[in-house]
Amino acid sequence: MKHEAHGTQQPRHTDKIGEAASAAQRSDSLVQSINQRFLKLMHWELPVHIVRWQDEADKLRFIRTVVFIQEQQVPVELEWDEFDAVGIHALALNSEGQPIGTARLLPDGHIGRMAVLKQWRGMGVGRAILQAILHELTQRRASKAILNAQISAIGFYEKFGFRPEGAVFLEANIPHIKMILSLENI
Repeated sequence: MKHEAHGTQQPRHTDKIGEAASAAQRSDSLVQSINQRFLKLMHWELPVHIVRWQDEADKLRFIRTVVFIQEQQVPVELEWDEFDAVGIHALALNSEGQPIGTARLLPDGHIGRMAVLKQWRGMGVGRAILQAILHELTQRRASKAILNAQISAIGFYEKFGFRPEGAVFLEANIPHIKMILSLENI
């Protein structure tokens, strides 16, 4: 490159690095967007297993630790309770068999602890988990499904027919609302 003493500046090496980093970020975003669209177009079937805590505690604990304790700052003492052992759990695995999402179903029909790892959100994992839990409830001939939804997830649950009931309340310092789905006509 010809350097001139006056008038023009030589492009900085760091500018090119910044441009390359920005291009790489755009490329990563584009790849993720394409992957999400492809999975939706292909009606990707995600394996969701109904499991017991005693059999898959490590995988279930991993997901909930990442999502609730680390990401959402839920206190450890509030996350783990005696209901894990008496409920059943939906466990979603990726193609390599790694845990990516979970939910808990208690004997009384309460759904809770629904969690999907951040990099898997928006790809149908939550939908597959909730469908597995609702299928389990219909097999039990339950008349309704009940959950406490984080306010940010109301729209997700409404797509399944859940309806808010009552006032907003705090659970683990996160705003929630009770939601109910009638299973009588399913």
